[in-house]
Amino acid sequence: MCLAIPGQVIKINGRKATIKYPNVTNDALISETDIKVGDWVMVQMGIIIKKLNKTDALKALQNWQ
Repeated sequence: MCLAIPGQVIKINGRKATIKYPNVTNDALISETDIKVGDWVMVQMGIIIKKLNKTDALKALQNWQ
C-alpha cells in the first residue's frame, strides 16, 4: 500500500512537475491538464492523482504531523 500526503507544485516542465513536501522535493508526472505552479496535489507512484484546495491540503498536512 502506498500512502500519499499533499504537496505543492513549485515547477512545471512539460508533463513533469516538481512537488515540494514538508521535508523533501520530488518530481511527478502530470495526469491532469489544469495543474499549475502553486497548486496543492496528491501524488501516488510518481503521478499526480488529485488536485486539492489549499485548506484541505494544509489540514491533511497538520493531521500527518
